Amino acid sequence: MAEKIRVLHVEDNRDHALLIRRSLERQDPDLEIVTVASAEEALEVMERDDISVVLSDYALGSGMNGLELLASIRDRDARMPFILLTGQGNEEVAANALRMGASDYIIKRSGSLQFNRLAVILRNQCEMYSARRDRDAAEERARVADDMFKLIFENANEAVFLSELDGRILEANSAAIRLTGYSLDELRSMSVQDLHTPSERYISETELEKVRRGDFYGFVAMGRCKDGSEKKCAVTGNTVKAGDRQLLLGLVMELQELRYPSTFEETERRIAAEADARFKMAIEQAPLLAVQGYDTGGKVTYWNRASEDLYGFNRLEVLGKTLGDLILDEEEARRFDSELQWVIEEARPSRPQEWSTHDRWGTERWVYSTMFPIVEDGKCREVFCVDLDITSRKGLEAELMERNTDLEAFAHTVSHDLRAPLSSLDGFAHLLRESTAGRLTPEETEYLDRIVNSSAIMDTLIASMLEFALSERGGEDLEPVDLEVLVREIWMDLERAYEGSGASLRTSFGGTEVHSDPVLLRQVLANLMDNALKFNTKPHPPLIEAGLRYGGGEFAIFVKDNGPGIPPEEREAVFSPFRRLSSDIPGLGIGLSTVKRAVESWGGRVWLESDPESGSTFFFTIPEIPGP
Repeated sequence: MAEKIRVLHVEDNRDHALLIRRSLERQDPDLEIVTVASAEEALEVMERDDISVVLSDYALGSGMNGLELLASIRDRDARMPFILLTGQGNEEVAANALRMGASDYIIKRSGSLQFNRLAVILRNQCEMYSARRDRDAAEERARVADDMFKLIFENANEAVFLSELDGRILEANSAAIRLTGYSLDELRSMSVQDLHTPSERYISETELEKVRRGDFYGFVAMGRCKDGSEKKCAVTGNTVKAGDRQLLLGLVMELQELRYPSTFEETERRIAAEADARFKMAIEQAPLLAVQGYDTGGKVTYWNRASEDLYGFNRLEVLGKTLGDLILDEEEARRFDSELQWVIEEARPSRPQEWSTHDRWGTERWVYSTMFPIVEDGKCREVFCVDLDITSRKGLEAELMERNTDLEAFAHTVSHDLRAPLSSLDGFAHLLRESTAGRLTPEETEYLDRIVNSSAIMDTLIASMLEFALSERGGEDLEPVDLEVLVREIWMDLERAYEGSGASLRTSFGGTEVHSDPVLLRQVLANLMDNALKFNTKPHPPLIEAGLRYGGGEFAIFVKDNGPGIPPEEREAVFSPFRRLSSDIPGLGIGLSTVKRAVESWGGRVWLESDPESGSTFFFTIPEIPGP
């Protein structure tokens, strides 16, 4: 049995309320209509009852009107679906309602077609609200997981550094600050190479080069503190994945001074023994990295504390067993054995990859893992494996992917359900105009023209809202896009639309290709170029200049016009939905908000520069994706 959709209907006319309740429940039996006569009563119901969507008249007697009710609801719940239903509507009320966050605006009409459409809108708005609420919950769980990581990172006993693969320090914990004497801001302005004594700086650079090749990272060297003192430290680390970025997570432990033995060989043995002991201590206490050791037959030889926490087996239970006996199913165990043998034969680390494992209770645990060999006399004697738990991330990725798929399918459904009756209305209106040509009075012809024009406006609104709803799906299908070719294709369409304006185009892309979602990139450029022509009210012919700049690992693409410019106080507002600088120029005011959502969906930024003399320049960025 389908779950009921509870609709709170606010209507002060009892006859209208009864008609709407019975008509909607006939159209969709899953709609449960709760009727109240005032905005004040509606707010009381929302305090005590679970409501799925609000349907409100605009005029509500002597109390609050529909817009004031909407404002009160938005103070409590920014996303509760709210539909304004009235026979007194006009463009100003509609615009105010949408700007204030109304989900839709419907004009009262009689007939089953109208109620069928309203029932569909109510159901769709409720489903969209539920999907977004679930997505918010998933994002909140991701935030909590991130907070937990930060808590562990900050409370580790060892100095922990998170850096780029070229050594630039991004984060460091309190232990790192105590060890080096530098503040966090100072460390963030440094690289790990800067923490070495000058004579040993090359060691870090050599080790970082090994990391970039995928080799093991670990050494003993002298570090220099802020006060000039020097400390001998054991350094180990591993690459971790943060989104699309590879970062280095390094653990640093200070070594106590060694007594000078009598021979060079003894010194070498003592240094090796101490480094080995410190290394094992570091990986034993590392809170985030589950580390295991295996012999050449794949049997467990080492199992640190984080491995016990992750998989639920203590080390006494696992020593001498294979992962197929413990945490891998048959297929994954075969893959692990193959990877292990490759590491042994090649005496090289494996590439980092994701593995599906399970703990002792059968719960699936996803890990991001790499293996590296311990080589003596040219032969691999043992293999170590480092696992980073990514179970929460995989779960969130799956949830978000499912929700995004549902939202996209929902947007297409909305588009189809709204356009179907609209197409019929427009088609029959055109047939009526053709069949009655010359027989209608001027006033009747004007009425018919208004129906046709309103249908066209509604079709444009639906198309724009669909484009706006789908403008957050960036980064799914990245392809190389030739910017010069794309801009010229868009320009061919615009030339036909603005024929006779004398408009011209200049480009400076130099054959540059970027990796982007080609559909969203076309929408962004088409919106910016169309605006450059549409809003150019100066007497001279419009000129568009398009090109790009490069720096900081991203492409900054610009579209410049020679129009009247945008006042400073309006420059932030132009990116808000339904914001129009002039009511004299047609449009819905969502073009630039669509641009902003699309650019931010692929991790870019958007901004503008403008002055009254030379016009406006809109910039947006696309992150560079390195080639193979």
